[in-house]
Amino acid sequence: MSALAKNAKTLLNSTAAKTAETTYRETLSTEITTALALVESKSTSSSSATALAKKCRESATALQKAMDAVSASIEQQSGVDCDKLKCVALTFDDGPSAVNDSKLRDELDKLKVKATFFMIGKN
Repeated sequence: MSALAKNAKTLLNSTAAKTAETTYRETLSTEITTALALVESKSTSSSSATALAKKCRESATALQKAMDAVSASIEQQSGVDCDKLKCVALTFDDGPSAVNDSKLRDELDKLKVKATFFMIGKN
């Protein structure tokens, strides 16, 4: 639950500058707060293990649903619907590279493929 809440917070923070539907972001924020409160209460809860497990499942489901709604809102605004178009996501562990990047960009240009590149961490 903690890991899911952390991922949800990352998504919420990363979409702050985007114009995602405000209602979806507000719902996600509420579900994050609920999940984190549940995590905190697990150590002091007098509820049975079964009741606590049920609350955790319900909270995780609601949190995932809220995350999916925010993501779908962003995808819809991007103008790319991967349910209708062919989309692919690639990851590379050996970049950025002056040699590989230019070859890849040239090949994508030849095929008229749009691409977005991100660098995460230090290189």
